Amino acid sequence: MTKRKTTAAGLATVSGRERNLSGAPPAGYPALLADLKTRVRAAQLRAVVSVNRELILLYWDIGKIIVEAQKNKGYGKQVVERLADDLQKEFSGTAGFSPQNVWFMRSFYLAWATRPQKLSQPVRESVAPAPPPPISELPWGHNRLLLTKLETPAIRLWNQL
Repeated sequence: MTKRKTTAAGLATVSGRERNLSGAPPAGYPALLADLKTRVRAAQLRAVVSVNRELILLYWDIGKIIVEAQKNKGYGKQVVERLADDLQKEFSGTAGFSPQNVWFMRSFYLAWATRPQKLSQPVRESVAPAPPPPISELPWGHNRLLLTKLETPAIRLWNQL
């Protein structure tokens, strides 16, 4: 069996008949194309935002699991280094599991895990199930920058508003 070379002319062939795409497009075609391009770009943007949100939630969970393991099981600092090494080996084609980044995941969770609750009674703290919405929508690099440059959650959150 011989392989056929695919060319633009070959792609323009339908049922053995050659289509001529060089002429003027039909009426309304530019608007149709513009609409489709807009829809594709919007879908691509929604996909990127969704992937980012999932990564932020994953990093939050990893940080939470590390903090809880250190608290409940007595794990020390070395567990972070070992987890980073093992995750890098398991997911070799995936960036984001360097020791420094895993430490940031732990710090990320600690930075946002407790937040003051606004109540009519005295202020108390509660453990958050996830980072606040402005934070969970930021790219990871921005979150890392906030962790390193700004000291308190209140100041970090203020810079997001």
